[in-house]
Amino acid sequence: MADEWLTQEEAAEKLHVALDTMRRYVREGRFARTKVGKRYLIPARAIEEFLQSGLQTGPREVVPRPVKKKSPAPRKR
Repeated sequence: MADEWLTQEEAAEKLHVALDTMRRYVREGRFARTKVGKRYLIPARAIEEFLQSGLQTGPREVVPRPVKKKSPAPRKR
């Protein structure tokens, strides 16, 4: 697995995240990358290490926000 590389699409699928999210991770420097032609390739070991680190990826639990009460509109005279 030392020389195995994944495309951003393959890495996103493996991490269960959207392609845009994977691109953001790469842009933020969370993963090493190399450019081959027009494609960025990510070392498979970097994805495995990320998965083993226990960092959460994918959908998060939705927590409802408290609803603010709106004050009534002023009456026109």
